[in-house]
Order: sequence, then C-alpha cells, then structure tokens
Amino acid sequence: MLSHRYRLVLVALALLALVPAGGCKGETSAFERAKQAARKQPNSVDALMTLGTAYFDKEMYNDAYIAFNKAKELDPKNAKALHKLGATNLKLGDADEGIKLLKSALAGKPDFVDAHVSMARAYLMKEEPKKAITHLERALKEDPTALEARISLVYARYMAKDLNGALATAKQAVEDHPASADAHYVYSEMLLTNGDMGQAERQLRTTMSLDAKHAKAMFGLATVLLREKRGFEEARNLAQGSAEIEPADGAPAAAAAWALYLLGRKAEGLDELKKVCLDHPLNHLNWQLFANALTDAGFEDEAKLAAKYARRAAPRRVSEAQRALAASAAAERATRAFDLDKNKTASQAPESSAEPTPTTESPEPEGEQASQ
Repeated sequence: MLSHRYRLVLVALALLALVPAGGCKGETSAFERAKQAARKQPNSVDALMTLGTAYFDKEMYNDAYIAFNKAKELDPKNAKALHKLGATNLKLGDADEGIKLLKSALAGKPDFVDAHVSMARAYLMKEEPKKAITHLERALKEDPTALEARISLVYARYMAKDLNGALATAKQAVEDHPASADAHYVYSEMLLTNGDMGQAERQLRTTMSLDAKHAKAMFGLATVLLREKRGFEEARNLAQGSAEIEPADGAPAAAAAWALYLLGRKAEGLDELKKVCLDHPLNHLNWQLFANALTDAGFEDEAKLAAKYARRAAPRRVSEAQRALAASAAAERATRAFDLDKNKTASQAPESSAEPTPTTESPEPEGEQASQ
C-alpha cells in the first residue's frame, strides 16, 4: 500500500487536475474571440473574466492571473473575480494567497459553491483536511448535486484518515452520477486503498467505458493486473496508452516496462525501467521497482544502487527549488552510475521462484538525507 505522505501528494495533484484543459478548434476560436473582446474593452470586467477563464482553461495560469487581477482591481468586491483569482493562485502553488482571496469572495457571497470547493482545495494543499471538509459539506448543503464537491470530499476524508467515510462518499458519488467517469475512477481509488481489487477493477473498466482515454483509469487497471500477476500484455498496452496521454512522473511508463519484464523480455524491460528512472530521477517508486527487477535478474550490485537512489528520492519536506536542483543532480549522478554489464544479460540470470512485487512504501531516508 502507498505511504500516507505519498498518497497526500497524489490527493493534491488529483484535486488540481479536476479542471480540464482546452484545445479543440472551437475552443481556439473562442479563445481568440476572448482576446479580441478584452482588447476592445480593456476596462470591462466581463471581458476580462472571459479572457481569464480562457487562459485558465488552457493552463496559462500566469496570463489568467493578470486578467482576473485586473478584473478585481476594477471591481474589488466582485465575488466571481475574487474566486477566479484565488483559484488561479492555487494553480500557481500559492495556497495562502488563494485562501485570502477566497475568504473575500465568500464574505460577499456565503453560498458560493465553487468558492467553497476552491477553499477546500487550498486547505488540502496545506494538509488541513478538517477545514476542507467543513467547506465541502457547506457546498453540498447548497447544492447536493455538485459532483466536484463530492469528489473533493472523498479526498478530504481520505486525507483525514477517515477511510470508511471516504469510501462511502465515493460510492455515493457513483450512485448520484452513474454517467461520470471521474466518479467511478475516484471510487476505484478508494476500493484499491481498501484492498478490494475485484470491485476496483470493475469500476476502472466502467470508467474506461465512459471515457476511453481516461489516462488515470488506464494506469490504475494496469496496476491492478500487475499486482495480481495476470494479463501482462493488456497491462502493458494500458500503461503505454496512459503514458502517451498523461506521462505524469513516469509511473505509467515504469508500469509498461515492468509488464514487459514479466512477459519474459527481461533485458528489454530492464532497459526501459532504467530509462524511466533516468528521465524521472525523483520518483522513488520507479527506482524501487527498478531495484526489484535488477534483484530478480541477478544484478545485485546495481539493485543496491537503485535502492539507494529510491531512498534518496523518498518524499520529504523540501522546497520546490531544492527539488529542482536535486532532480538535475540526481539525473547526472544516476546517468554516470548505471551502466549494466553488457556481457551479462537478463536471460543469463538465474530464474526466480516467484515474480517480485513492486515495493510501494516510502523507504526511510539515510544519514545526511534524513537531516535535510
């Protein structure tokens, strides 16, 4: 089972990813129209809000911030402008400033459902789930059909370590929104956390029947198949598809490489895992999976080295700047360190009596790493 802190990271990422990005031809035309309208009416709050939303939907958050901030300056008590500016701050990683703006929005409009949901996200970013739950319950009181609030409540209760409550809330989301792929996916996450692999697989397949390109569901189902040591070909196809749509931190690509290894193509699987780890040097789970595969293939020294990198990359509280520097340094060190003996192939390694299971618990940091 995933470590609690690593799951918290996934919770924050999942919540911030709920708003989809734009990109189709019609959306591009709307985007151009929004820019033209703002140029013609630079002091129109409505035009600026439309422009800010267009930028936000395209994940151009700095530009969205400028548009929403100007709208707020023109109308300081506009609850929608305050909310959008607050939500943009969350996307830019500033939860504290986001909370200030969202409080102002709610002061003028206490029944503002979207602002309550955004406030909850901010508190989840700060790992304060009880405050988040308060806002989400208020949002659902105002609008019991608000799916985004219901899904966020699942994650908030999970973060608060109320696993039964999270599972029940996820189930309620599916019952209330049976045609929502995201509702089924979130339910599958909670089922997996609860160890119910069979029900989780059913929910993941339902998710993909509703949204054939749901990258997270594809990766989730691949993970289920790999953990149950079956359907390796399907698992690889799913993981590769997920990686193409949403590469994330290399986890889908690592799952695809692991599936290849389990299909008996060990040397190719190891090569793919090595590449994934070098491309994403701060994902400790990928390193640990690489270490397990190296151990199984008989590369004991290299396995110890991969495990060392897994411990170094394990989550801990550091600044984003520190992590960026660490990523660069880790990639350089790992590239120099890993050069598998070309005279020793995986096919020459001794056969293991059982397939290794990926270690997903966060390894404890060593020595100087623990003091950072």
